[in-house]
Amino acid sequence: MFTFRICLLSSLLFLAAFHQTAIASDRLTKTSTSSQASVADPFPHVAKSYILQMNGQTLWAHEPDKRLPPASLTKIMTALIVLEKSSPDDVVTISRDAATETGSRIGLKYGDKIQVGELVAAMLITSANDACRALAEHTGGSKKMFTDMMNSRAKEMGLRDTHFTNACGHDSKGLYSTASDLLQLLKMKLARLIENVPFCLKIKTS
Repeated sequence: MFTFRICLLSSLLFLAAFHQTAIASDRLTKTSTSSQASVADPFPHVAKSYILQMNGQTLWAHEPDKRLPPASLTKIMTALIVLEKSSPDDVVTISRDAATETGSRIGLKYGDKIQVGELVAAMLITSANDACRALAEHTGGSKKMFTDMMNSRAKEMGLRDTHFTNACGHDSKGLYSTASDLLQLLKMKLARLIENVPFCLKIKTS
């Protein structure tokens, strides 16, 4: 038996890398500004929209304000709200709706009692929709109430091209975001929260 730690930051980076196709398809191209005209496109045939920054400077961007379905990148906002409103040690009782949530799952059962921290790890590392639904219900009281919280937060943050219809990123009319807004979400809120919250999980396995 050994123990290892999974930190929220590494979980988030894994999610962002794993779900790069949330706003991707077709070709990734550089901007047409003179300062970037000589820079070759290092990621051909990848994305409809992207923005690449280093040290706060935009190096490449292609339609960064194009509204597209964010898919599981929606869970970035879900994680932010959950971690602000709940303690990692809080216990969540899994509802029937959460246990039967569709898409990527970890197989939660109705009546299971799981800590918030463990559910957040499952949501970010494996994109588990059953864990995501359970967290939304626990934090907001209901799916709709949590979605309202997400949209209120997006408005507070000035994310004018972002709107949520569910916590997990299921495709639906009215669910959209942009590369620019997702970048601002990470820079303005979640990255700061990660720095301030000592949130690591100890997971034992045999």
